[in-house]
Amino acid sequence: MTDSPNSVRVGDKDIPVWYEDQRVEVIDEHLHAAVFKDWADYHDPLIARAHELEEIKWGNSKPDSRTLGGKKVHHLEQWDCPAADLISERAKEFFKRLLNEQTANIDLSWANLYYKWDYAVPHSHRLSVASLVYFLDVGDPDPDDELAGRLSFADPRMKICCSDEQGYVTTRPYIGPENGKMLIWPSAFVHFVTPYTGDRPRITLAWNISRYKGELLPDDKPMVNVASTPTSRA
Repeated sequence: MTDSPNSVRVGDKDIPVWYEDQRVEVIDEHLHAAVFKDWADYHDPLIARAHELEEIKWGNSKPDSRTLGGKKVHHLEQWDCPAADLISERAKEFFKRLLNEQTANIDLSWANLYYKWDYAVPHSHRLSVASLVYFLDVGDPDPDDELAGRLSFADPRMKICCSDEQGYVTTRPYIGPENGKMLIWPSAFVHFVTPYTGDRPRITLAWNISRYKGELLPDDKPMVNVASTPTSRA
């Protein structure tokens, strides 16, 4: 595996893959978030490329069901788009830093383009250690339902889901959307997206990552707990 680049050139800028003062938020011992404040430097070409490939793949057709998380465009590493290369390198770097690993293999990557009334039923991902989601375009807010189009979790292994009694899912954490926010959690954990009600597409990017292809994370091994301060990797 080749070494990851320190930066990726997008347009006329060399953008660092990871800033030394990049902060990581601990939402749960199994769920962490990083917000990249420079998102405006690369979102426009990334959104444009997602829609271009959406048109090539989907044209006027639609998914068989609204329950599947919108239209998907896979394999960001094949998008021929420096902005897609940058955000994928950031996903791998987040994985390596959080789990204190030297390697990261993308088992699968894709974009989700949610249109009105699209949502994703509860599910998890096989054959990878960690799953990551990145908010590329949060779409339109719903003034009548602040939880519309929200990513959430419903897994008894997450303390944040079991506020009343361990092992019983009585609480569902709804993650506030924010352009430039990236989340990471164990792939086996159950998550879902509530129905989106906006007129403008809601776009997220997603990755399943392991140290090597097909690796699984044991249920009893939590993600590394990191402080809500800048992280570092030896």
